[in-house]
Amino acid sequence: MNTRKVITLLVTLLTLSSLVLSGCGAPAATEAPAPVEQPAEAPAAAPTEVPPTAVPTAEPVTLVYWSMWNEDEPMGQVMKQAIDAFKADHPNVTIEVTWQGRGVRKLFTAAIDSGTVIDLIDNDTGRLALSWGEKYILGLDSYLTQPAIGTDGKTVAETIYPLLLNQYKTKDSSSIASVPFNPYVNLWFYNKAHFEEAGVTQVPTTFEEWMAANEKLKAAGHSAFTYDADSYADIMAGDSAQRYVGCEAFNAAMTDKTGAAWQTPAFEQWAKDMEAFSAYAAPGTAANVYPAGQQALALGDVTMMYNGTWMPSEVAETAGADFQWGGFSWPAATGGFGTINDYDMGSQGMAITKVSQHPDVAFEFIKYVVSKEIQTAVTNVGYASSLVDVPWTGPIADAYPLMKNATTAYGWACGGWDTGDFFANDLLPTFTDLSTGKITADAFLTQMEEKAKTNIP
Repeated sequence: MNTRKVITLLVTLLTLSSLVLSGCGAPAATEAPAPVEQPAEAPAAAPTEVPPTAVPTAEPVTLVYWSMWNEDEPMGQVMKQAIDAFKADHPNVTIEVTWQGRGVRKLFTAAIDSGTVIDLIDNDTGRLALSWGEKYILGLDSYLTQPAIGTDGKTVAETIYPLLLNQYKTKDSSSIASVPFNPYVNLWFYNKAHFEEAGVTQVPTTFEEWMAANEKLKAAGHSAFTYDADSYADIMAGDSAQRYVGCEAFNAAMTDKTGAAWQTPAFEQWAKDMEAFSAYAAPGTAANVYPAGQQALALGDVTMMYNGTWMPSEVAETAGADFQWGGFSWPAATGGFGTINDYDMGSQGMAITKVSQHPDVAFEFIKYVVSKEIQTAVTNVGYASSLVDVPWTGPIADAYPLMKNATTAYGWACGGWDTGDFFANDLLPTFTDLSTGKITADAFLTQMEEKAKTNIP
């Protein structure tokens, strides 16, 4: 910390000299940087003379940050730690935080439109880029080449998982709109003690291996799986379909007025396998209301549940310190789509608004949020880090190699929510019936074909 302060002092003196010649203050950011081609990997490092802890101005600056966290929740405390670390190095900068909680997504655009000045906003990276990006969010491509804090010359971009950083870009300008700092990956969480009792010695990687494991669990007296039907039927449907038909075909089926897609071999195999899988659902799964399903897992009443990497932190008190958490990817379908290294993933990201008068200072704070110190603190409270070299620990330790080996990132529920009302009103309740044993595969496919013909506008 002392070394950084010395560097900061030197840069501050240099900056004061330049201000005498060029005038004070950073210009208002009103335009996103020019579009860039989407890289297969993180953008390469670019030469820069800006040290990691440089402050663009020595004048007093106030940054207004609207946070999606509540102050007293674990991630809220981590953000406070980032603010304190930044403030220690940059005493001339004040960060005014409004702890808006999850409702910030409903307030942000109206506030900007009414003239409220907000410098920093955090939220889902997809929302920041696709919904807010062009009008409200500053493109960060030119900033990402700056050196990261606490690394040996790596740029900020080089420290972040490329799949997360490049997953969503603004629609028109193709700019990176935010820096991911709190990612998730969807996977099957399981009770390792149950696997051991049932004689399941390795996690399944194919559907056939999975069914064999489920049969062993059943023989050992364990219900294999459950989920909260009111909350997570979407990822159960979308992420299972991805393995059989891929997200593009899955979404196309929900906008096809002919209903023909539901009678194709790939969809038929998906429905058939989900019918077979349903035989191992815990009793009452279809009626589960959040958080009943995940509590059942934490209590040891069921062996597996499909969810995001935040879930263990939600049931930590119920599960206790002795719960043996494991995790594995959704197994591959025979003759299916893609590989088991394709994941439903995303992240919360930190963005700078186009109305910010201090974008350089704001990005300096973002660098602290994705510093190794703060990202390690994220893992210490049970969440995942966006930094490649910060391992995920505790209950989500098995998810870390999945993220490291991921080759494809797709959006929540395979993008089903983007297709319209058919997904929510027709697909999800029918899939829930299929995956919990209420209807057969043939009935599912017939119903979906009929619903497509009558319910798609």
